[in-house]
Amino acid sequence: MPRQAETAEGKFSYVQIRMKSDLKNQVVEHCAEIDATLSQWVTSLIMEGLREQKGLPPVPPARIPIPLIQDEIRAYLSGETLLRPCGKTTSCAGVSGDTILHAGMEFCNDCGLRLT
Repeated sequence: MPRQAETAEGKFSYVQIRMKSDLKNQVVEHCAEIDATLSQWVTSLIMEGLREQKGLPPVPPARIPIPLIQDEIRAYLSGETLLRPCGKTTSCAGVSGDTILHAGMEFCNDCGLRLT
């Protein structure tokens, strides 16, 4: 049985797996296509699998895309309020302040939206 990882804020654990070289090459090529690191991709699959196993609903798709820098500047200069991908005017993590950190990526604990 695997050992439990030490729980400390922001601490990472290393997980090692064995796979055939041709499978790893396919995974690396796929990660390059989606512009993600191997750790980010594997972590997102693990999170998805755990959510499914626990019977949690799938993470909802973003209602609107994340605003670009140009959108932020345009909104600032025109006095508009931009909506975030969760549909709120403030960052969804700003509402409750809860975020989850996985493989260098930060997720909102409320809606599962990747923040960084």
